[in-house]
Amino acid sequence: MGAFFLDTGQPGRIRLVCSGGFSLADAQGLKQAMVDALNDSEASLALDLQDVADVDLTFFQLLFALSAQARLDGKSVVLDTSMPDALCHRAEELGIARRDFEHVFHNEEVR
Repeated sequence: MGAFFLDTGQPGRIRLVCSGGFSLADAQGLKQAMVDALNDSEASLALDLQDVADVDLTFFQLLFALSAQARLDGKSVVLDTSMPDALCHRAEELGIARRDFEHVFHNEEVR
C-alpha cells in the first residue's frame, strides 16, 4: 500500500511526495491527492517518486493523466527527483519508455 502527502514547506511550491507500492486499490486516494495538489499549485506541481517501490499500470496512467490535466490548466508537472531504477524498470516492463517521461514531465533528468 502506497503513502503520499503534500509538502507545502516552501511558499508558492507544492510537492506531492509518494512512497511505497501502488496498485489499483490505491488509485482513488492517489488520484484525489493529485487533483488536490494540482488545484493548490500556482504554476507547477513537483512529484517526488524517490521512495516509490512496486507499482502497476494504474500508477503510470494516473501520472500521465495528471500531466495532461496540468497542461489543460496551463500548469506543469515536474519530477522533483530522479526516478528510482526499480520504477524505471517497471515502466519499461509495461511498455513505457524513458523518453515518454522525458517528453511529458519537465524534469532535469530521468534515470
